[in-house]
Amino acid sequence: NDGEAKESVQVVDVAQLLLESVKTPADGPEDGGDADADAGEPAPEPQPAR
Repeated sequence: NDGEAKESVQVVDVAQLLLESVKTPADGPEDGGDADADAGEPAPEPQPAR
């Protein structure tokens, strides 16, 4: 069952990373419109990849 648990954690991590990248488009100034919306909020620190 350990293997299963590990897989679940990995899936959650990936989903988290995807959410983070969607929330904070670090790359494209083209997507700047969204960034402006929450300019008032401090950006959450990205989780270190494990």
